Amino acid sequence: MISRNLSLLGCALMLLTGISSSAQVNRLTDDDIVAIKTAAEDDFSAYQKIMNTLTDAKTLSIYLDSIIASSRQIFTENAKIEVDYDSAYLPPQLPYEVSVEKYLGDFYVYHQKEQGTAQIYYTNRRISDMQWDTQEKIFYLTLSYTSVYEGLPPQERVATFRADKIDEQWEAKITYIKFKNSPQRPEEEQQTVSSTQQSREAQISLNELAQGGKKGKQYLISWALPEDHPVSVLLLPQEGSPQSIVTSHRADRLNWTIDQDVKPGKYQLKVLDENKMTSVTSPPFRISSQFPLGLKLAVGVGAGFYLVQTIRNDWNFAWPFAKSKETEPIIPEEPDLPDPPAVPE
Repeated sequence: MISRNLSLLGCALMLLTGISSSAQVNRLTDDDIVAIKTAAEDDFSAYQKIMNTLTDAKTLSIYLDSIIASSRQIFTENAKIEVDYDSAYLPPQLPYEVSVEKYLGDFYVYHQKEQGTAQIYYTNRRISDMQWDTQEKIFYLTLSYTSVYEGLPPQERVATFRADKIDEQWEAKITYIKFKNSPQRPEEEQQTVSSTQQSREAQISLNELAQGGKKGKQYLISWALPEDHPVSVLLLPQEGSPQSIVTSHRADRLNWTIDQDVKPGKYQLKVLDENKMTSVTSPPFRISSQFPLGLKLAVGVGAGFYLVQTIRNDWNFAWPFAKSKETEPIIPEEPDLPDPPAVPE
């Protein structure tokens, strides 16, 4: 009897929830719904444009931070994305969920290093009706699509949008992008998978800097640690004390310009998680001057020789040991004299 009453109570609550959700959605006018769906479609098109920009071989690493910053206009602050560009994480494998900043940064490094320029297509877009989240108390909708990357099979994906009215204008930002049929991770496997990801994520990539760096130039450094916490980045010389590059850094990549005060030599980079105190250290690499010493000497000697020659030419200067050239005597011109007086006859 008790279990029957509980079942009836559960059904009643579900019914009330459904009525409450419908009532909230009914508060929206047709213009509201059109504005929200239009904003969602516009943001999704902007997302596809960002992805294609990151795969373009002409996109330099120095622009990566600004590209990622622009994504904040279409994603919510704590949005997550399931990795879909690496075959190691495609279904039926367990999904790998990361922050937007990490997803875009790793996506850029992966394609620039492994794939080169590749075109991305998001086709068969289907947008849902408006819905009401009874727990979060927000309006939301979903957009289903087919994701096509060159070299990978098409994948069915779903993007979830949160709708908010700000200054009388509706906006729809992406809160989550996942596979349409993501495998669910069993509770008992959670610890094993977590430890596996931890060992896999502890890595650092020097990218172009691995071939050696020059003072005054900028280089992209990317890394992965078990958890998303603020980090400090240190420069470790072969001899001497570590030098701090940045602290409380919240991204998992850094465009680092090598300071002119850094002495040429062999170094390593260390990324330290400021909360868990875990870290990852790069392989050794060399930092050199912007111009080789031999070239500096050659330029200096050439400039000095040019200066001396200029002085000699301007001042008619002759070296003491230089053989003087014989010059012809200068004959003064005869002055103009008046005609002699006439001789009387």
